Amino acid sequence: MQKNIAHLYSAAALLLASTLAMAQPADLLHKAQAGDAQAQLDLGQIYVEGRGVAQSDEKAAHWFGLAAAQGNALSQSNLGLMYDRGRGVKQSDQEAVKWYRLSAAQGEANGQFNLGVMYEDGRGVEQSDQEAVKWYRLAAAQNLLDAQYNLGLMYVSGRG
Repeated sequence: MQKNIAHLYSAAALLLASTLAMAQPADLLHKAQAGDAQAQLDLGQIYVEGRGVAQSDEKAAHWFGLAAAQGNALSQSNLGLMYDRGRGVKQSDQEAVKWYRLSAAQGEANGQFNLGVMYEDGRGVEQSDQEAVKWYRLAAAQNLLDAQYNLGLMYVSGRG
């Protein structure tokens, strides 16, 4: 299941690629420092990937955190993943679940999927196949392939 989280992170990066390619780093930094949540999300993604800047998980987590605190659902999901993996922040299943839950509540498919993984694995929450299936279904309904795959595995193994 862990490998699926990495796939989601890559998918999020691809979604942002066209937007980020058009933005100038100095312009993004100015907007991010002024509190623009989308610019903060974009800068976080740039630092994760090291695109045009030195790769820095710490700076990525910083920018994701600022946008997440403003309620940006994708930043919340990304910050959850940083805590899940211990990238740029101290690893914490509880913090990962917190941010995944906030993202998932807004309907963000990656947050829903990752929350499902946490429930399936019993990390940061009490293990619950019912909750895992619930969150996988919501993400799968948004055509998230990893969620569809995990949901299928749950059904095949009689856990759904």
